[in-house]
Amino acid sequence: MKHLKMNKPQCLLYSAAMVLDVDVDEITTHIGHDGLEIVDDKLEAPFCYRGVHPQEICDFAWSMLRNFQLIQAMPVLKCQTSETKTEVYPESAGERFFRYVEGKHAIITGINKQGNKHAVAYDGQMILDPNGTTYEIGEFGISEAWVLI
Repeated sequence: MKHLKMNKPQCLLYSAAMVLDVDVDEITTHIGHDGLEIVDDKLEAPFCYRGVHPQEICDFAWSMLRNFQLIQAMPVLKCQTSETKTEVYPESAGERFFRYVEGKHAIITGINKQGNKHAVAYDGQMILDPNGTTYEIGEFGISEAWVLI
């Protein structure tokens, strides 16, 4: 997987381009934007931008006859009338998650070391962060993976 480095807050676009082995421009042309439209000028960057939704990435992948499978790191059930949450895999969520991503290319979303929402590429062994760094998967606060199938 080619490690791409972003120079603007476009982590999902860059992570998707790495996983799909395409140029970022191919994705932005297909979806019709680059996510940098300011939608709330009261907020500072990067929070003021429109961003890109994972479904836009899925649509692009579909156009290439590729697909992503969503795997949540910690799936939970919640009744509509209660705040009580039930973990679906209380004993084995991590084991299940790693079984799905090990050796696979994936976009992983979650929280970075600075506590911000972020997306990174995973090459089956290491995280390739579009900020230019590479690190172990355990160093990222995983929410979910979009595994390329």
